[in-house]
Amino acid sequence: MRLQFCGANLKRALVFLVAFGVVLAQAAPELLIAQLKGKDEKTRMWVGDDLSAAFDQEGRVSPILWSNSDLIFRKMLESTRVKYPDLPSEADVFKFVKEFHVNYVLIYTADHGADGLLAEGRLFKGGVEIWKHSFNQKVEVQGVPDRTSDALSLARTWTVLLGNGPLKSLPARTKIDTPKPDPGPGTTINTTPDQLPVPKPPPASQATLVQAQKLISDGLIAEGISLLRDAVDSNPFDFDARRALVEALLIANAGDIAAEEALRAANLSPEGNVMRLIAARAFLKQGRVSEAEAALNEALVRDGSGHLADLIKGEIQLLKGKPELAVESYTSALQTKESFDARFGRATAYGLSGKADECVADIKVLPVIADTQRLEAYERLMGHIATRVTIVTKQLKSILQEARLTPKSQPILARTVKLADLAASMDRLLSDFGSPAKHLSSHQKRELAHKLLAQAVSEAIAFVQRGDDEAATDSAISVGEAIRRYQAVQAEFDAERR
Repeated sequence: MRLQFCGANLKRALVFLVAFGVVLAQAAPELLIAQLKGKDEKTRMWVGDDLSAAFDQEGRVSPILWSNSDLIFRKMLESTRVKYPDLPSEADVFKFVKEFHVNYVLIYTADHGADGLLAEGRLFKGGVEIWKHSFNQKVEVQGVPDRTSDALSLARTWTVLLGNGPLKSLPARTKIDTPKPDPGPGTTINTTPDQLPVPKPPPASQATLVQAQKLISDGLIAEGISLLRDAVDSNPFDFDARRALVEALLIANAGDIAAEEALRAANLSPEGNVMRLIAARAFLKQGRVSEAEAALNEALVRDGSGHLADLIKGEIQLLKGKPELAVESYTSALQTKESFDARFGRATAYGLSGKADECVADIKVLPVIADTQRLEAYERLMGHIATRVTIVTKQLKSILQEARLTPKSQPILARTVKLADLAASMDRLLSDFGSPAKHLSSHQKRELAHKLLAQAVSEAIAFVQRGDDEAATDSAISVGEAIRRYQAVQAEFDAERR
């Protein structure tokens, strides 16, 4: 038994070592915060980010949020073979606690309805319930429910109640010591739990953001990122500066850093869903589809629908080889508003679905964007095309083999014609979108490789129709040459990106 306990602790220590790069002695005991499924998915309201931020700010405990946006929790999941769900049951939570020996556990439900936010929380220590509280509040602004205020009030209330109750013996370690202003004589400030003042630092000046954008547009991406980092460091709660930083990191092909920055911002901002969706895009830029889906699903659970969510869905579907479904997602995004990403995404999806006319129609009405953004879009497109080229060449080789065994087969002919449509639409997508100056050399060679591939498919059609062995030989030679050229193009393209 002693050996098992030591093994669990060792595994946990390794998790934190990976997460932070150093072995940390925890200054405060851990508190796992987990929202249960609840009864009604439609009324469930996510307040975990606000709770985690409030406990982290007070510092009595070190919060671990049951969410893939929490780096420590994610590293814990990576260290175990157990598959824990995004929204756990009570049994899931205590199974996790037993495995990782977390000190405290706060499990809760939160629903928003006609009566406002209704939440119930329970605190456990060592598997024993030591606190319970029901919360009900309704904040309205000009007759409209203010869910952000409700969530912040809940977080402040439970932080204060627990700090004055079962967590009272733990010292508070407030991270930002903001001195309270002197209210002056005869003035009383009401500081009941759900009315505690929340300081909001002033946002970065618009001039700073404009200056950073100009630097990036001029190709001085590192300088722009440095300026935005300074803005975020001086004001960690400025959402506009954080978003600009993440988008700059994406332009700089630093998708891994961009994803971490976006998830960090999601935990600090009332507009966290937008940052989760941007994090999903950053993960996609790294080809980390499962992590992108996790970030997208978390945003959707928290009512993260809308234009950006549809864009992320489309990109995920493209990466999963489902361009027809991607067309639907991008069309939905365009119904919300016109944007380059939505129009370009649908053009890409049409091009990879064998619909050349629809593809070209979208390319012709693409909104004008900055050169840096167009470069990022082009490089993203080349990734999708490269994947599709691999699929086309494999299918073409298979068709040539099958047609030798079953000459003049109509089903095989139908597949070959469909493949010809796909090769043609990919060629149009590539040529009509064009190339930024940085990739002009590889682009011209890529176009030649695509024309060879289209020729190979055309020759395959002649072979399937007539059973002509010479056409089969020509097709095999053409596809082999197309593959050889394409591999050389990809090597040159990768060198251009450095």
